[in-house]
Amino acid sequence: MHVTPTPATRQTCAALNAAGEPCKAGVKHGAPYCFQHDPDRSLEVAAARAKGGKQAHSKPKPASPIDLSTPELQRLAIQETINRVRRGDESLNIGRFVVYAVSLARPILELEGITERIAALEARIGEKV
Repeated sequence: MHVTPTPATRQTCAALNAAGEPCKAGVKHGAPYCFQHDPDRSLEVAAARAKGGKQAHSKPKPASPIDLSTPELQRLAIQETINRVRRGDESLNIGRFVVYAVSLARPILELEGITERIAALEARIGEKV
């Protein structure tokens, strides 16, 4: 006869949450409380809450201008932004914005080039007539 073992139950916090219900947060092996409810870590919890509140209301750091006037500068802007996002120096949303801005700038740059070439051709044709 095959007996299916019962799944291991995850240990949860012994404290009650603000609604008076059992806290569902997991605990480290052998600990009775989660990080938020551990009375021995109340100073760390307070510091984490204060830090999180400050970060949530902090202004974004000003960004330096990005020159997108050539395909090479556009490529460098994307490359540098990817590297900043991967290092954690820039948010993913900023990275997405830069890539989007380059995707808008590229066709504009191409149209400017085409317009210049058409004007040069028209000038040459006008000289011959």
